[in-house]
Amino acid sequence: MYQTFSGSSRRPRQINLSGRPSNPFASAPGTTSTTSAVATAAQDRLARQQQRDRVQASAKIQRTWRGHSARRRTFGVWRRVWDDLEGKGGDGRVEGYGSEEESLGQLRRLMLFYTPKEDVRRLVWYGGRQVVTSRQPGTSCEGRQWTGAHLRVARACMAALRSSWGSLDEETQRRLLDTLAFAARRSGEMFTERDAVAYYESLTGLKDAPSQSLQEALLAPLGSPQAYAGLAVLLARPLDPAMLNLLRSSINTNALCDALTQSSDHQTPRSRLWLLGNLVCLAGPARSTSPSYITGVARLLGSLAETVDFDSSPLDLENSSFDRDVLAKVTTGLPLNTFLHTQITGLIDQHSIRNLLVRDTRSANSGTTVGHDAQLLASYALTLLRCFPRKADDIRMWLYLGPTNTSTDIGATRYFWSAARSTTVLQTISRNSRAVIGLLKSNQTARDDWTVILVFLELYTFQLKIMDDEEFMGTVDGKRSSAIPITDVAELVTFLKNLGFTLYFNAAELNGSSEDVGIATFAGDTRGLARHFGGAGNSTSAEPLIKSPGDATAAKPLTLAGLPGLTIDYLKGLVTGLLRAIYERDSRRHFLPRNHWLMTERFDMTAFIPGVVAEEESRHLVQDQEDQDGQDADEDEEGEEDERFGGGGYMAALRMQEHRERQQRKASRRRYLESVAPRLEILQNMPFFIPFTTRVEIFRQFVRLDQEKRRNGHVDPDLWRQSMMFAPHPSGQAGGMQMLARHHAKIRRKNEFRDAFEQFFPLGADLKEPIQITFVDEFDIAEAGIDGGGVTKEFLTSVITQAFDPVNKRGEEGGEPFFAETEGHWLHPAPTAVEDLKSKFRGMGLRDESPGVRAEVRELLKQFEFAGRVIGKCLYEGILVDVRFAGYFLKKWALTGGVGAAPRESGYRANINDLKQLDDGLYRGLLALKNAPAEQVEDFGLTFVVDDLVGPEGAKEVIERELVPGGANMAVTAENRLFYINRMSWYRLQGQSASQTSAFLKGLGSIVQPSWMSMFNQSELQTLIGGASADIDVADLRRNTLYGGTYQIGDDGREHPSVALFWSVMGSIPDEERRKVLKFVTSTPRGPLLGFGQLNPRFSIRDSGQDEGRFPTTNPWSDFRYVTKATGRTTSRTTNSSKVPTGLLGVRFNGGINEQTALCQINGDSKPPTSFKPSTIEQAYPATTWERLPWVGTLLISIRLNNWMINSPSHDRTQPPVPAFCSRKAFVAYTLLCFTRGYLILDLTRAYISYDPYFTNPAIPINAPLPFDALHFVPPQLVRTMVVGAQAWALIGQMFYLPCLLPVGLHALGYLPDDWAPHLWPAYYGSPSVIFTHGIRGFWGQYWHQTMRWSVSAPGYAIADALRLPSISMVRYAIITTVAFGLSGITHTGLVPPEPLYATISVNHIRLCIAGFFWIQAAGILLEAVVARCIVALGGLQFWQSGAGMRVRQAVNGVWVLAWFALTLPLLAEFARQLGYWRVWPVPISVWNGLTTGQWTTWSILEG
Repeated sequence: MYQTFSGSSRRPRQINLSGRPSNPFASAPGTTSTTSAVATAAQDRLARQQQRDRVQASAKIQRTWRGHSARRRTFGVWRRVWDDLEGKGGDGRVEGYGSEEESLGQLRRLMLFYTPKEDVRRLVWYGGRQVVTSRQPGTSCEGRQWTGAHLRVARACMAALRSSWGSLDEETQRRLLDTLAFAARRSGEMFTERDAVAYYESLTGLKDAPSQSLQEALLAPLGSPQAYAGLAVLLARPLDPAMLNLLRSSINTNALCDALTQSSDHQTPRSRLWLLGNLVCLAGPARSTSPSYITGVARLLGSLAETVDFDSSPLDLENSSFDRDVLAKVTTGLPLNTFLHTQITGLIDQHSIRNLLVRDTRSANSGTTVGHDAQLLASYALTLLRCFPRKADDIRMWLYLGPTNTSTDIGATRYFWSAARSTTVLQTISRNSRAVIGLLKSNQTARDDWTVILVFLELYTFQLKIMDDEEFMGTVDGKRSSAIPITDVAELVTFLKNLGFTLYFNAAELNGSSEDVGIATFAGDTRGLARHFGGAGNSTSAEPLIKSPGDATAAKPLTLAGLPGLTIDYLKGLVTGLLRAIYERDSRRHFLPRNHWLMTERFDMTAFIPGVVAEEESRHLVQDQEDQDGQDADEDEEGEEDERFGGGGYMAALRMQEHRERQQRKASRRRYLESVAPRLEILQNMPFFIPFTTRVEIFRQFVRLDQEKRRNGHVDPDLWRQSMMFAPHPSGQAGGMQMLARHHAKIRRKNEFRDAFEQFFPLGADLKEPIQITFVDEFDIAEAGIDGGGVTKEFLTSVITQAFDPVNKRGEEGGEPFFAETEGHWLHPAPTAVEDLKSKFRGMGLRDESPGVRAEVRELLKQFEFAGRVIGKCLYEGILVDVRFAGYFLKKWALTGGVGAAPRESGYRANINDLKQLDDGLYRGLLALKNAPAEQVEDFGLTFVVDDLVGPEGAKEVIERELVPGGANMAVTAENRLFYINRMSWYRLQGQSASQTSAFLKGLGSIVQPSWMSMFNQSELQTLIGGASADIDVADLRRNTLYGGTYQIGDDGREHPSVALFWSVMGSIPDEERRKVLKFVTSTPRGPLLGFGQLNPRFSIRDSGQDEGRFPTTNPWSDFRYVTKATGRTTSRTTNSSKVPTGLLGVRFNGGINEQTALCQINGDSKPPTSFKPSTIEQAYPATTWERLPWVGTLLISIRLNNWMINSPSHDRTQPPVPAFCSRKAFVAYTLLCFTRGYLILDLTRAYISYDPYFTNPAIPINAPLPFDALHFVPPQLVRTMVVGAQAWALIGQMFYLPCLLPVGLHALGYLPDDWAPHLWPAYYGSPSVIFTHGIRGFWGQYWHQTMRWSVSAPGYAIADALRLPSISMVRYAIITTVAFGLSGITHTGLVPPEPLYATISVNHIRLCIAGFFWIQAAGILLEAVVARCIVALGGLQFWQSGAGMRVRQAVNGVWVLAWFALTLPLLAEFARQLGYWRVWPVPISVWNGLTTGQWTTWSILEG
């Protein structure tokens, strides 16, 4: 009986739906369970469905087979009927049908059963009879129905070609092709493009076809336009050259080009490349002047200009294998195989190019608007120039020479100028420079105008290279006049100025217009993570700003008006080069108004210099990354590319692609530099927009900025030397004392250059730092004196005198001079110096390739390099030297920087005008050759060779050199004389002295950045070197003179009578005499351009005693002039004296900030003093203990080392710091705000903690369920970590300022110095926005307080410096980060008491929690840095800096930081929970409790 409490004994019903037995002793569930029943039913259904499928499939197979069998039987019957009607089997003769109806009926019957494999012979038989029938009278078989019938025959033939060609005998193959050709010719307009594609696909796939029949078949459908459309599709594939030769004879070039124009819009570069090669092969040079052909070729070439490397060496591969193995795998920098190279380079033909421009003279002279033909030809010429840069000068020359069959030519350049000046684009830009950007966009009208303008710019640029000044200014002996009238040059310059200015100044907008500009960094700001550990400060970064994109094609610049292959970069280089060329000529002949070149109205000149300096500083990181791209300085030399990419096949193509990608990345970085530094780009590329004096000021600012960075803020040489005594070298390569020893040299008189070279050459770029010189006599006895700057200047002057003296024998071995002198006494590198040395050793029996000779040549080039460093040192230090360099040589200095220029002298382009200064006789001879009548050119008897006279004096030898390969056998003719002039100019100006000049420029560039020198032209550089040629300004010299001894000016401001007499005499003598005085004192007769305030060392006067008979003297160690206390005329002699050393070594700023100025309290200005530059001095280490006490006190209260120099550039450049608050009131108001919000957050978070047992019960894990059901959808760990983070932020970040009110008040009462006033300290916390832009690196490096930054990061820097790790190395970054957070974690373990009251784990375990929180931050930061680099490498930098990219970046960083702290803050929470922190209410009065429970107080002490 079943007992229940209800009294009923009936067992209740139990329903088990789980499928499990309710009896634990029962066996496992069997087939009777619910699960088994369901499974069995499903299996039964599946089996029934499979049975139905089998039945249906069987029925379908049966139906298909029955149908097939029936069709075969039916087809067999039809075939027998057809064969009976045809009556084959007789003598085999082919006869025509009796009527058209009979023929058409037989065709229809044939098509009923036709299959290509079985009925091809029937088709061929019918085709033969139909051909005969169509020739019979009365059976022409024409009309629409026959057109369709013939098309059916053609399609049947194509099917037979594809399926059964290999099984046919030769006769059947021939007849099949004849039938196909006949049917294709008669298909008419029904022969569609699709049919044409299938037609030519079938023919081109044949092997061993009868050539005659195949040719007829290939040409048969070409009477139809649709056939050319299909042929165009076919030509986009690799074809057999033999097949193309068969097509060439009857091709209609115009129809084919029209079809290509319509079909090439959406094709890949690979397809367009085959289209181009096949088109050129089919058309041939005979049709090269056809307008449609020119249009088609120009369009295809232009679309491939940025994708195909037309100048690369061809790969010896057959077309199909080349397409499959190379083009299918290479995406950029597509190479050419032998076939494509032969066809495409055939476009560069002198005859066809010279006759390309058949011009309408009347139209050109009347100035009518440029027509379609001119635009078409201009587009073609421009495309050739872009695609064949190595042949560009030849193309320009042929265009310049013009047609060979006309005498009415007005000149290609003038013709295109007439056309260009009438365009809307040129007229609009000339009137308004702000309209440029809109005209650079894509529209058809602007596109046509730009094409004509660009061709003119190309031709005019070339013509300026070969045009002498007299020809440029007008006419020469009635010969060819200037390219454009001199009166039009001003109009052209205005257009180029407005265009060039916009291209550089609005580069950011132009680069942003491209969808694929990809230089950016995921981290965005250049300050990045390094702000946290001292690697960067405000202007540098621990990781590079530029990341090379993985896909080089992701950095494409904006194209000009949508013209394929013509980028903004190309236009920029073209405009820059032309403007510089015209400006250079105007500098010589002055044909434009004086201020015509300036564009100062487009700038705010009051802020221009600070803006340029800021741009220079901010872009240093990007430039450093570009320098590490591995680009060799000689990569632009001719022939190097062929050597690097030699070989063939797929690997050679890959190497070419990698090289092209590197070039694209380099161009991308350059575009980024243009975007971030527009003023700097204008200065370096079009400096004539800015006044010369402004540029000189900027140059000096650049030098000072570089000195501050290199010398850790110690610009003064004495302070730098003293700092080096106590600090390691910044690069970690040598100690301070060792560094100073390397910068000191003993110099023998009369051997200054040799001694300087041996002792200072190993310094390299470190020659920028101050050097100390001790002159010794022949007995090695030092001369008395102290180097106060003048000794260095005398040393540099002596070195320059020896190195640049054209008659001085170099060195003790008596070698030839380093520099030669022109007839006008201008210096340039001795052109035969290297060859003279080699000739000398050849006379000793040594070969040029012997190791000893090569070592001597290297040593000579090192001396040239050192000479360049010495000149650079003078420019860097502002020391004027009295040397005059040749203008063409100085031009090479200016062209080593900026867009369009290249490393060393490869940016220079020789021209005949520069030759005039070097060799006037050769210049006049070349002009005579150029202007001679064509029939008299060969009378000169010239070949492409030049003779050099080399060797030491008394043993000269003549060496013949070819200007071009095979030049000895190439006579100079009327056609190539311009080329001869160009090559001769290049050799004399550039090639002959290339190694010497490159070595000199290498040394010069190591001291003075080439980009700085690009701000000046050659005459301006000469002014920088030797001073201004203007009259000596005595008043300015007087204002900037220092006085010593008795002559020091006292408080009354009056000068000593002897000094007054000196200035009176100086003012009365002629300027020539003043220059002699100035040279006597400063070694140069010219003053600095910016006035004598820039003279280094300063002009100084002091007394030399009471002896009135003593002559005035100068001090070689400073620009001192000693004047005797006497009246009357002064004369000069030289003696030695000493100078009192100036400057004290210090490590701490004194009086760094005047509080009233810093706080803006005098006039109530509330703006922070961002532009305030405090006047400070550096204190030496105090001598007494009493004086050291304030230092110790400031260290105690200034853990961040405010007002201290610690030999860290990122820290020291910000000292003395700028106060964070502009007044005490602002500090008090901000403190109250922080206290209020921090108090409320502490109260609210503590209120939550009182409901959550996790915070007080160590046994509860952090991911246990929350006590509130409303938060069930939020992860518990996230909620609790956010509570912990909010408590820490409120306690540390907000309540910190409250205790600071006391010292601020005491400071206001005068009881505390400025160093102890917190309102004068820099901001402790950054903006929260950096968290969203820089992730956890931004949190720790820029937002969170930096109290312990320098203390914990210094050991990491010491380790990294000891390992000599580069500043941008990720390993260095990892070491500094790991050490810093490691020490920070260890420091925070001091917060754990020895015996915590509430701890349930060991005290060491608690310490490990707090330390582990900080240790793991280093791992997160490094992980984030690596991921950021990878993201930037994939997506580029600029995308993440603005727009959608920035929003995505901020969102990702926000989620990442939240997730990171949700994972790591539990360590901090466990630390606080074990210490019992959460058991105490952190605020004494709770607003939350008061409002909810009425109990306001939380601390028992407040309750009485």
